[in-house]
Amino acid sequence: MEKTVSDRRSTTGMQHYKCGDSTFFDTHRLIDTEATKLDDVSDATFESKLVNERTGYATFHLFGRLPPELRQYVWELFCPDLTFKSRLLDITVAPSSEEHAHEHSGPQNGRLWTAKDGRILDVMTLERRRVLAVNQESRAMAVKAFPDYLSLDLASRQAIVRFNRITDVVLLTGYDMDYHGGEHFHFPGFAEKITQVAISSTFGVSSTKADTADIMKNFLEQFPNLKRAYFLLESLQHNSLRNLRWCVLGCVHELFVDIGTTARPGEDGQMIFCWPDMNEHADFFQPFQKAYFMLPNSFDEELVVELLHLGIESLPMVILQSESGLALYKRLQERHKANLANSDSQSDECFSITTSESASDNDEQESGRTSGSFTIEDNESSNNEEPAQIAAGFGSDVETEFDVDLA
Repeated sequence: MEKTVSDRRSTTGMQHYKCGDSTFFDTHRLIDTEATKLDDVSDATFESKLVNERTGYATFHLFGRLPPELRQYVWELFCPDLTFKSRLLDITVAPSSEEHAHEHSGPQNGRLWTAKDGRILDVMTLERRRVLAVNQESRAMAVKAFPDYLSLDLASRQAIVRFNRITDVVLLTGYDMDYHGGEHFHFPGFAEKITQVAISSTFGVSSTKADTADIMKNFLEQFPNLKRAYFLLESLQHNSLRNLRWCVLGCVHELFVDIGTTARPGEDGQMIFCWPDMNEHADFFQPFQKAYFMLPNSFDEELVVELLHLGIESLPMVILQSESGLALYKRLQERHKANLANSDSQSDECFSITTSESASDNDEQESGRTSGSFTIEDNESSNNEEPAQIAAGFGSDVETEFDVDLA
């Protein structure tokens, strides 16, 4: 049977976002201005600009004569983002720009806080912005895949980022925000469109003026259509290897992000995000109703219950980064593959989630937990491999490990 684009991509192990060379279409970064004006500009004009920017690149003039199915296949190869089942968007909540403050009145004691582009949003949206701008056909495909948009407050102007509100998750980061009440947040064209958010552990970490659970509940009330809140586990000292087994199951979204040369000194350039696929595996949530310990330490059972009363499910999301984090992910894959090989039945593997707060001594030894960081103290692990080697080997066995496409 012929493989689809998703089947071919599964051999690489997971969804990928990678920093690439800039082109004419990346000049305005997150702005969709040139794409919104596309209907007034001929395809030939954009094709000419693309060729001029990519000196020495040839133009395939017969592309338009290919069958529609083949053209669609080419666009999906060019932008695999079109076929992902779920995507992640990095958004920062920060003090508003001066332009935004002048246009909108803020509270008497303080300034407005608005949604802005996060550290890796540029990399996460690079391919979709390119395919939105090439020509009318590619844009039509992109608009179908990303029918909704979020309004962001940039320093120079308002920007929009296209996404799918039903499937995509918005990762929120922010600092000192918990000093403020709801009147300080201003999210026009943003909060009401989001159904799934992920909350970074850096979200308001410096406050000592209020209870963390109350702060989080009050903030999430700003999103009237919110259905799920994923809490990002960025430090694994309170988790055992057993508690992370779900990260390599077939009912989980996995995203590998490589920010390449844009990484700052001391910053991790490669990272993996894992979160439950709730749209296709809703029963996955059931075990987590008793697994409050799998959420960040600052969030307890009371917060989970209060959010449920608001119609919001609380779920974990894991980020694995640095050499030890990437090696841990590979170790989880190896353990899962070994378990499948030794098991007579693979049924219900998506829902074999541990809900006991006490991890065994063996689990603690496997995870090699240390205060403030995580390492893998295991002779069979891949600690000695370079991160690039580990990343390159992520997908080598995935197609035989899982029957479910991880995209």
